[in-house]
Amino acid sequence: TTLSKRVGHVARTTASAREHLNPNATEANITLCGDAGWQKDFKKLVDGMWLPKLKQGTTHTLAREFVLTASPEWFAGKTKKQRNEWAKANVDWLIERFGADRVAYAELHLDEQTPHIQAFVLPLKVDANRKGEVRSDRGNGWTLSDSALKLGGHCSELSVLQDEYAAAMKRFELRRGIKGSPAKHQTIAAWRKQMARPIDKPIKEPKAIEPTLADRFNIEDYGRRVAKAAHADVFKQMKPDHQQAKAQAK
Repeated sequence: TTLSKRVGHVARTTASAREHLNPNATEANITLCGDAGWQKDFKKLVDGMWLPKLKQGTTHTLAREFVLTASPEWFAGKTKKQRNEWAKANVDWLIERFGADRVAYAELHLDEQTPHIQAFVLPLKVDANRKGEVRSDRGNGWTLSDSALKLGGHCSELSVLQDEYAAAMKRFELRRGIKGSPAKHQTIAAWRKQMARPIDKPIKEPKAIEPTLADRFNIEDYGRRVAKAAHADVFKQMKPDHQQAKAQAK
């Protein structure tokens, strides 16, 4: 069910609410690889596999979903041809990295603020014995394994994957994100809730600096000190709302 929902969301075939989409988008989304109905044939393939001791195909990783994109600033000013060249390079990388038979579907989304590709990669693996021979005594000769994608073992594998992707995108003058970043993941629901919070916290009027005797003889310097202190106080109060407003504007 979860996979079906994700496929429907990516292919835009479900009726789920999508408030984040741009209602004024001038271009339609582009299918780069596969067909939106790929899950039907894949389900038949999984049903014919030999998956012992586990509920057939429901407790395995059925597919990996990828989001491939760049910062909004990179897309600004790019021509359609340049963007499409970038999109093709992404699909070429997916196929080279995981194999053509495993890349089930990829779609370029142009109905949101920043163009991005969402793709599904299948952890397909030949069900072979220790000699490398396909097992003819069970199932249809296929099984599911994250190790086939080199993503089912050490925690560093995702970091390595990002390194490989960055190398493939280097010709577009794109750089990898910060390696080892301490940033914490935030769910989309939590982020939207934060962005919806109204910016209506009143600003407290800064307290004026009491003038000294010297200030009475040098009004201009006193005025500059008062203005600087007031500016710093107001900026400190408004900084969280300013950051939120910038995020909302994007």
